[in-house]
Amino acid sequence: MPLVVYVVRFLYKVRINCPLSDIYDIRKGFYLMNENGSNVIVNFIVRAIVGMAIIFFVNQYLDYRDISVSVGLNAVSFLTSGIFGIPGVALLYGIVLYQNL
Repeated sequence: MPLVVYVVRFLYKVRINCPLSDIYDIRKGFYLMNENGSNVIVNFIVRAIVGMAIIFFVNQYLDYRDISVSVGLNAVSFLTSGIFGIPGVALLYGIVLYQNL
């Protein structure tokens, strides 16, 4: 279960209003406007943002360790992490690692 779900559930339990509470219902899960496929948009955005954060922090860690493998933060990375999620991020790092061989 994504971290965002845990955060929103916590905010729902303590009754704190947040922008995510407008698109999340505890009983139904994520939704945007209606229940017939709009949740795909929300899932894509959440996966893309989490993927970009993972890329950013892994790039920082690899730079700290002086390893010259880094994935750029661009539209291709955003789309790949949004469509494939964490395996997409691993795919991007695999492509960059293969190019550096």
